[in-house]
Amino acid sequence: MTERYPELADAVYRRGGVPIRLGGWALGSSHVSGITLWRTIFLHRDARLDERLLLHELRHVHQFREAKTFPLRYLWQSLRRGYSKNPYEVDARRFAAIRSRMNESGVFSGEDRGEEEGG
Repeated sequence: MTERYPELADAVYRRGGVPIRLGGWALGSSHVSGITLWRTIFLHRDARLDERLLLHELRHVHQFREAKTFPLRYLWQSLRRGYSKNPYEVDARRFAAIRSRMNESGVFSGEDRGEEEGG
C-alpha cells in the first residue's frame, strides 16, 4: 500500500497489544481497529488493512508531531465533545477521505510528493 500512499512509511505498525484494548475500553468496546501513540500505529489483529484506516491513523502521527501537548489536548476534546466530535478525529477522518480521493483521481502520486518536497 506504500506504493500508492508513500507517506504511510512514516509510521511504525504493530498488530494487537494493550493500546488496542485500552482504546476499546475507553469507548465502551472490547477493542478498537486502530490507535496511534506517537509514531506507532497499533492495529487490531483482525483489522483489515484499509487505506482509510491507515491514513486516518497516520494523521494522528502528524498530530503527535505537531504539538507535544497533543495527547492531553486529544483527551480533553474527547471528554468535552465525545469521540466522534473530537476535532482531532474530525480532522483525521477528513484527511483520510481527501487523501484517498486525491489518489483515486490521480492528483497525488509518489512522484508528485517528491516534487512538492523540493525534489
